[in-house]
Amino acid sequence: AHRKLGTHLSKVLSIKIDRWSDEQLAWMERLGNAQVNAELEAGLPAGVKPDLVSSSAEQVEAFIRAKYELGSFLAGGDGFVPPVPRRSLQEVGMIEFAGLLFVQLVAGSHLRVPNAWRTASLHCEFRLGERRARSRRCRGSPNPVWGEELAINRCAADEALLVRLIGADLLGRTECLGEGRVRLDDLPREQPTGV
Repeated sequence: AHRKLGTHLSKVLSIKIDRWSDEQLAWMERLGNAQVNAELEAGLPAGVKPDLVSSSAEQVEAFIRAKYELGSFLAGGDGFVPPVPRRSLQEVGMIEFAGLLFVQLVAGSHLRVPNAWRTASLHCEFRLGERRARSRRCRGSPNPVWGEELAINRCAADEALLVRLIGADLLGRTECLGEGRVRLDDLPREQPTGV
């Protein structure tokens, strides 16, 4: 929601990815998030701050706009939280996910790998519509061992998982060596455990 405000009001920087200017570093060292939040929320009425887990995106956006754009919660602020209209998925260009599909990729055995691919690498690709996950590359042998777990966002129970074995030669050219489809609604469902 911060990014929607524009950089003139709120700037989001990653401590691991983004480059920080000397001025930005000095500002954060001098003030820090805790002090800035204490000032911006000095007049915050009880029960107004949304819970990030259970609140809607619109409720969080309304709070952030009130805090940063309007200064509603500064000492002496009016506490006003503007209404933010609910948008359809088409308007915001987002997909609603039903959950995650976890795939245990263990190994392949007795694969018919052409000799040209045995000196290169193999990987598996899993697709649900436009969403995909890819395994690490293994040396091209008929018995590759991956031993990894992959996760893909799921939109619906009736989707089909496309599984592809891809070979890459030493020049980086790729070729699909085989594929199959698995309907997700045919898979057994794990029951949630614990509370």
